[in-house]
Amino acid sequence: MAYFCLFGDEFDPNHVTSILKIEPTNTAYKGDIINEKLRVKETSWTLGTEYEESLDVNHQLRKVVDTLRNKVKEINSIRI
Repeated sequence: MAYFCLFGDEFDPNHVTSILKIEPTNTAYKGDIINEKLRVKETSWTLGTEYEESLDVNHQLRKVVDTLRNKVKEINSIRI
């Protein structure tokens, strides 16, 4: 598996999705309950690959990079 993730104290993952026009593989909000003792520490937006057996992680990385390749400007606008 390989993934790209945006983390932050508080932001709206739906806003990231609308800017990037890419559906994330996962989102989480700060304070979400993981289990009775753990809560999510930061809000996140994640784009990743599914598990697949491979001897070279570059196959999975290429999928993520290719999806985000033309989104640099949008990603930079989100992080400001």
